[in-house]
Amino acid sequence: MAAIYWWKASRVDIPHTAAASISDVPELYILNTQVAFNESSRLNCRAAVWTGLAAVLSAIASVLGVLP
Repeated sequence: MAAIYWWKASRVDIPHTAAASISDVPELYILNTQVAFNESSRLNCRAAVWTGLAAVLSAIASVLGVLP
């Protein structure tokens, strides 16, 4: 799951407005970039949680494997 979220976070596109150029409304392009960064951050957060969960479960399995 973590790998899927990492991959999705790296594939977030910045939405472009076809009706206006960047010189006409630069604020719109800045806002679109911020929205894309926020989405990528959200996906990175989920990936990090899944990675941590996998590490904890792996550690528990290792400890249980050593116990008699």
